[in-house]
Amino acid sequence: MLILIQILMLPLFTALISLILIIICLNSTKLKKKYSIDSLFIYMFVYLLTFVVDSVFFPILPFYTVQTLHTIVLIFLVFHFGNIQIVGLTGGIACGKTTATNIIKEVLKIDVIDCDILARNVVKPGRPAYQRIVGIFGKEILLTQEPNAEIDRSKLGDLVFKDKNLRMKLTQVTSLYIFLEILKELYKVFFIEKKREVILDAPILFESGYLPYFCFPIILVYVTEESIQMKRLKERNGFDEEQARNRIRSQMKIEEKIKKSDVLLNNEGTIEELRGKIMKNLPVFLI
Repeated sequence: MLILIQILMLPLFTALISLILIIICLNSTKLKKKYSIDSLFIYMFVYLLTFVVDSVFFPILPFYTVQTLHTIVLIFLVFHFGNIQIVGLTGGIACGKTTATNIIKEVLKIDVIDCDILARNVVKPGRPAYQRIVGIFGKEILLTQEPNAEIDRSKLGDLVFKDKNLRMKLTQVTSLYIFLEILKELYKVFFIEKKREVILDAPILFESGYLPYFCFPIILVYVTEESIQMKRLKERNGFDEEQARNRIRSQMKIEEKIKKSDVLLNNEGTIEELRGKIMKNLPVFLI
């Protein structure tokens, strides 16, 4: 019975230790620049911890077989994840994230994963999230009453931005599918295209609860005056006063985001001023 438990627990422990090591690798720049900790020491600590746990709890194979396999896994992870970086980019609605990402792509030549695009893709007809959303909100949110009609994002937005509970339900339905799409995009960027850095443009980066652990630095594009966001939303999206206010006030307060961010980009000025701030602040954080 004990051996069976050990066999069942071994893959779980391997997955856990692998996840921890991947997070450490992705935050190696943060550890060095923010906390003056060389990630090598943490790698060694993880290795020793793994070796001890394997010896005490998983003596199910002879001649340190489990320890050897885990050593190979750890070396593989450090080799593949130790020299890559996911830069998080977030901000309030109508604060200029798209402008910032366009500047970063143009000047620093870094690819951008746009979570807004991924969110639109996962709710298309035929995708797993589509039927669940229609089941919750009804066919009234569809563009037409034809079978497999696309979701009217404006109608859905009006519903969820008025009601916090509905917004939470929508997030619960879509979050897993969006996360899986993010993983696909990261795999393509890092392992197929062999890039070292990528920008993850995620409007609800902090609200997700998990993305901050994978991103460094976290860039915040923001404005301090709600009136600026209101004006931009009315001009850009054609929203009325209530629609604009509901969307702005449904998000985390900007003061909270500022405390959690590493690079602050106030976007109340011109595009050239924003470009200057990006060129001054972002390169020092890149590996």
